[in-house]
Amino acid sequence: MADRLERADATSVAIDALAAITAAEELEVTEAALRWAGTGDADQAVFCSFLDGYRAAGGVIDGLTERDFGKWIAALLGWFSFQGRRVLGDWPTDTPAERKEAAAHVGWTIERLRRSLDSLSRWASWAA
Repeated sequence: MADRLERADATSVAIDALAAITAAEELEVTEAALRWAGTGDADQAVFCSFLDGYRAAGGVIDGLTERDFGKWIAALLGWFSFQGRRVLGDWPTDTPAERKEAAAHVGWTIERLRRSLDSLSRWASWAA
């Protein structure tokens, strides 16, 4: 899998090539489609268009299950852990302002995780 995808408007998106090697193909493609669609109020048309483009390029992805969003959930948990450690002072070079910003990221991540978990079945149904 290439590490960059070109869109029709000549903009590009980076794909985590290392993760593509170590994670199941569905997990990588599903996470990328979700990032393109926006994870707050994900745009179904954009999500499906990404998957259609992947298929048109020769990729195989059939119906999705909630488990296929595991890489997305794992990424959120990793971000939560990283920011939480910053808040707790694990990186002594962080300034008080940076620790405060990290605390805001922790709150954002908790909310995003809650919304994502609530959306899994809806997102999976889009690829049916």
